[in-house]
Amino acid sequence: MKTILAKKTTQILLGVTTVLVALTLSAIAVVSREETPMREPETVLREVAVRTVSPASCRASIVAHGTLQPRWQTTLAAEVGGRVVSLAPELLAGRRVEAGQVLVTIDATDYEASVEMARGELASAELALAEERARAEQARVDWERGGLGSIEASALVLRKPQLAAAEAARRSAAAQLRRAEADVARTRVVAPYGGVVVTRQVSPGDYLAPGSPVATLYADALLEARIPVSERELALLPERMLHDDMSPAGVLLRPAARSGVSWEGHITRVERVVDDTNRWRHLVAELPVDEGMAVRPVPGDFVEARLAGREIDGLLALPEGCLGKRGQIWTVGADGLLAAFPAEIAFKDESSLYVRAPSGQEAFEVVLRPLTSFEVGQRVHPVVEPEVRDER
Repeated sequence: MKTILAKKTTQILLGVTTVLVALTLSAIAVVSREETPMREPETVLREVAVRTVSPASCRASIVAHGTLQPRWQTTLAAEVGGRVVSLAPELLAGRRVEAGQVLVTIDATDYEASVEMARGELASAELALAEERARAEQARVDWERGGLGSIEASALVLRKPQLAAAEAARRSAAAQLRRAEADVARTRVVAPYGGVVVTRQVSPGDYLAPGSPVATLYADALLEARIPVSERELALLPERMLHDDMSPAGVLLRPAARSGVSWEGHITRVERVVDDTNRWRHLVAELPVDEGMAVRPVPGDFVEARLAGREIDGLLALPEGCLGKRGQIWTVGADGLLAAFPAEIAFKDESSLYVRAPSGQEAFEVVLRPLTSFEVGQRVHPVVEPEVRDER
């Protein structure tokens, strides 16, 4: 009995002790929590990539596009009528012909007969003129022998009108012969310059009337491209290029359809006409074509034209990715706060855009990849990203 009572007493004491210990630990925890100060959560700043850029003087680069066209393109036509008796083998679309080459021959039988007839008329007129000259000389001698030398003879007595008529008849006959010979020459349609056949409108055996078209050629020695530019781009050109007596300025032409190919041309004039539809002006680029070219340009090539403009001060050369969605350039100040200014783009090239720098500041920490969530005055952590230079 005593043993059972002792065990119960021990269990009760153990339970009480456990409760007291638990209460003591809870009290200690509460006191410790009251004494420990609350820490504020740390603010994590957004990292942004920046690059230090300073205003500098940059030469403007104008990039535009145009289509190469021949300076001269001619539609050849028959000058006399007749049947086509032969065509040059090269008179096919796309083939090249030489200057002075006979392309079409028209039957010249009737025209050659006219030449012979005109020669006969000329011979008769020359004979009549010689006879009339002899009569006029004889009339003068007879007048002087008649003792009437002191009296002035009339023109009719001296046969001057008859002589003038004979001379006019001779000139007329000579002109008829020249026209007949010219008609014979016109039975051969000749290439006025070396070039390429665009179209052919005649076949052997066709009968042609005067003025009938036979073929269209273009001269392939010199091509031109009309390059449209805006008034803003025109203002980037050197002043010397805007005068009628401008000296040719170099331009690099790259065909869009041929990778790795470029040609050196020259801007020779600025058209003094504004396009009503888009308010553009046109620069005219000339491109001489020679046999030494590895890749020859052809009419119809769509080309990119790149030419150097004038020097412009106070520009920031920036990657295109710096331009924000709203046309802003974002910068980070020395205090780590974001700021922005509207981008006034002077010009662009293949990899950069050139923006006029706001005045009063020597350097800018420009954000390279702005986010749409940026706000002016937002604190960020700038990380300088070095410029990667293209060594090509």
